[in-house]
Order: sequence, then structure tokens, then C-alpha cells
Amino acid sequence: MTVPIALFFRLRAGDGRIASCRSLRTARGIELQFGFDDTNPTMTEVVTSHNGALQLASQWRSTLVSRGAFSEIESGVRELRARSDSAPRAPSE
Repeated sequence: MTVPIALFFRLRAGDGRIASCRSLRTARGIELQFGFDDTNPTMTEVVTSHNGALQLASQWRSTLVSRGAFSEIESGVRELRARSDSAPRAPSE
């Protein structure tokens, strides 16, 4: 079972398609995924914590935007589901 945790950023490609970076709780653990919203993820990485996902998402966003392939639409952590007491929490801004 895959449970959405957070949305880290959304980017627009040169062709107008939208891509996003999300964390999910999967059978493998916390998985960070990036890809176009209408396809399977193009990048995935299992991380050990929500903070690890946050750091890797920041690296991915910086790299993708700096290469000029994407423009930023939205960044910042947005919770995607109701959290239980044991779920990781996004840092306060």
C-alpha cells in the first residue's frame, strides 16, 4: 500500500507539462519521487526520514531549475494526508 506524505515542489517543463516531487510511505519505506504528473516517476529514492526527503527534494529542485529545463510553479512542503501522531511532520516556516 502506498500512502502520500508530502508534496515538496511543482515545476513546469518547457513543453508546458507539470512535474512534481512527492514523498510516499511504501513497502520499501519513505520514498521520494519526481516525475510528470501524467506518467510514472522518472526519479525515485528511498530515504531514511522526512528530513532526508526534504534535503534530497531541495537538491533535485535546485539542479532541475538551474539547468533551465524547468521553471518553478510551487515549492515548500505541503502535507498530502491526515497525519497520525507517529507520522513525520514538516518543519515549521
